[in-house]
Amino acid sequence: MSLDKNKLKSKNLRNKIAACCVALLALVMTMAPGADGDGDITGKLIAVAMAIDYDQGMLKTTVTTALPKPGSSEGGSVVSVPLSGEGESVAACLSDIERKTGKSLETGLCGVVIAGDELAKQGVNVVLSVLLSSGTVSPGAYFALADDCEGSEILKDSASMNFDSATVLTELMTGTAKNTGAKPVTLLQFVSDSSSKAKSATAPVIAMKKSGGNAQSGSGGNSAGGDSSGGEEQKSEPDPINRNALFLSGKLVGKLSREASLGLSYYDAHTQKGTLVCTDFVIGDENAGTLSGEISKASLTNKTSFSDGVPHSVLTAKITLKAADRERVNAIAMRKNLSPDQINEAYKSNFERCVKNTIEKTLSESVSLGCDVFETEQKLYRFHTGEYKDFVSSGRKVLDECKFEVSAEITIS
Repeated sequence: MSLDKNKLKSKNLRNKIAACCVALLALVMTMAPGADGDGDITGKLIAVAMAIDYDQGMLKTTVTTALPKPGSSEGGSVVSVPLSGEGESVAACLSDIERKTGKSLETGLCGVVIAGDELAKQGVNVVLSVLLSSGTVSPGAYFALADDCEGSEILKDSASMNFDSATVLTELMTGTAKNTGAKPVTLLQFVSDSSSKAKSATAPVIAMKKSGGNAQSGSGGNSAGGDSSGGEEQKSEPDPINRNALFLSGKLVGKLSREASLGLSYYDAHTQKGTLVCTDFVIGDENAGTLSGEISKASLTNKTSFSDGVPHSVLTAKITLKAADRERVNAIAMRKNLSPDQINEAYKSNFERCVKNTIEKTLSESVSLGCDVFETEQKLYRFHTGEYKDFVSSGRKVLDECKFEVSAEITIS
C-alpha cells in the first residue's frame, strides 16, 4: 500500500509540474520575439488535452491549447483554446491544425485523450495504438469517453470553465483517481486491457453541464479564438465522474450504472477513496436509516483457481472506514444495552453487506455484456496456464462457467 501511495504522490507531482510547465512555456513564448502585442503565439502551440471523433469515415481531432490570456502577458495567466482538424488519421488531423494556424503543435504535455461516442462505437484500438506507438501522446495520459456526444464538445465546454489552469481536465481525472465513483485508466492500460485474453477494458465517462443562456455547443474549431456566437457567455462545469464505460476489443458495448462503477473503483487501490454510504443500517434489530463513512484505504483483489475443471474467482474487498453518525448509533446502542464490540460488529456487518452488494452489481452488469472487468480470464491464463488452455481448447468460455464468490472485510478506524 505504501508503494501505491508513493506512486499516487508521484503522479500528482508530475501533473502539477506539467501544469506549471504549460503556463511557463506559454508565458515565455509570449515574451519571445515572434509573438504579437495581443499575446498570440506564432511559433508553437502546446496541446494539453485531445479529443478524437469519427464522422462519415473521417476523423476529427480537437486539441485544447494553452495560450496566454489577452492583456495579461505580465501575469502569465493562461487560457484554453480548442482547435480542430480533419483527416483520415490523427496525424493528418494534427497536420491540418498546423496548416490552419501556421504554427507547430506540441502534444507531449497532453494529459487526457477523450473519445467521442461515435468513434467508441466504431472502435478505438487502432487510433490509440498509433498514438502510443508514434509517441504522439504519453502512455500515462488518461483516457475517457465523452458521454453521448462528440469529444470536441467536452473540450469546448471545458475551455469556458472558470479556471486559470489550462490542464483542468487532467486535474479532473487526477481527482477521480483519488476517490470512489469511477475507475480511471491511462492510454497504455486501456490498450493493454483491450489486448488481454478477455479483450475487456473500461474507461470513465465524462460529461459537462452548462449554466445560463442556451446550452448549445458547436463542434467547429477552425477559429483559433474559440469564441462561440454572440450573446451571454456560456459557463460550463463537469458532472461528477461516477460511471465507467465497457469496451470489448476496443468497441463500446455499454455503460455501468453508478453503483456498479463504484464497485469497479475498488479494484484500483488508493489511499483516499471518498465516502461509503450504507442504507438500512441495522443495529440491535432497529433500522437506523442511512449512515455514511469516510474511506481512507480500499482495495479489491481477485484470486482465481480451477476446481474439477471449472474456473473459480474469489473477489475480496478490504476497506478501512471512519464511520460517521456515531451519535445516532450510540443512542440506539444505549437503549438496547449493546456493548462496544456489538456496536463495532454492527458497523462491520452493515458496511460489508453494502460493499458486497455493490461488487456483485458490478459483476452482474459487466458479465451480462460479456466484459471481464476484474481480469479473471487473464489471471487464470497467467497463474493456471495448463488448466486454462485445456478449458478453452474445448470452446468453453470463462465468463459463462466461472463460479464467482464476493466478500468484504471492513476495518473501522
